[in-house]
Amino acid sequence: MQVIPSQEGAYASMLSSFHILSFDEGPGVVYIEGPTGDLYAEGDDVQRCAKVFGMLRASALSPTASAEMIRNLRDRETA
Repeated sequence: MQVIPSQEGAYASMLSSFHILSFDEGPGVVYIEGPTGDLYAEGDDVQRCAKVFGMLRASALSPTASAEMIRNLRDRETA
């Protein structure tokens, strides 16, 4: 799990979420959940979402730093 800290501001895909589905045979598909409905898309949309996913990972803390941030928030709430 990786966390994007709020101080990063707006980020790609804030208003929707997506899942990229890859298959051993055949093209990939992206399932996009949005405020106006859901969509399955293929082709260029899969590539665009893969690019967005890369940007999200680049904006996020590392998995180790994300876990540390979550622990710190938990500990602060329980103190």
